[in-house]
Amino acid sequence: MVTKQHNFIPMYANLCKKLDEDPRTVHEHTFRRLLLNQGQAVFKQLLEPSSSKQALDEEALLLRKQEALGNIKLIGYLLVNGMLGSKLFVECANELIGKRDSCVEALESRDAVVMVAAPTFDTPKWQYRSQLLNCFDAIRKVTKDKITV
Repeated sequence: MVTKQHNFIPMYANLCKKLDEDPRTVHEHTFRRLLLNQGQAVFKQLLEPSSSKQALDEEALLLRKQEALGNIKLIGYLLVNGMLGSKLFVECANELIGKRDSCVEALESRDAVVMVAAPTFDTPKWQYRSQLLNCFDAIRKVTKDKITV
């Protein structure tokens, strides 16, 4: 659902935070753990190359792109809401940069998570700021490489 309703992603992330704080959602596995496991599965799926059949189907490619961007934006808002560890932000961004050749949606997904989460985390006191700056340098390098090709 969230993958197709991008306008509501911040609301869904806020709902996840409220569900995590609700004592009725705490069981053997916490809501946060379940959310993290699902997010990891979706992120890995995003990084898998499209099948050759999908590559030929323009509608399937558009749907995959929409779902990828929706999922990565949700991850960004979950990061901003403190539902996921902030180190995950730079890990996701770097992983997406590294997969840019094998995954069509990687760079646009990386842009989406950076646009959502960077304003919150790009502060001098953030413990992973140097890794984020390295990520920005990698982005600049990729951009220059694409321009000179």
